[in-house]
Amino acid sequence: MTMSAPMVETDQNRIVLNFDSLDQALQLLKPWAHPQLRADAARKIHGALEAVGLQLEVRVKGVPVAQMGSGDFHGSLLALLGVSTPR
Repeated sequence: MTMSAPMVETDQNRIVLNFDSLDQALQLLKPWAHPQLRADAARKIHGALEAVGLQLEVRVKGVPVAQMGSGDFHGSLLALLGVSTPR
């Protein structure tokens, strides 16, 4: 499955990617097939966003499923991908 481009919104330091389906959103970290590589990639993306003061929110049909950067690192999408998120 190829990933369709999500709707993109921005609000100052926040980027929102809104996908039509969960399957499309899951494609974000598909290049890293192994769970440990996926978790490492997600943490590095989170760290890079946090370092520059950006927040990324991933939504499916308007419902937030993941947040990264600016202190936030959680969501059901990350859990589905096997990425543990610190609380």
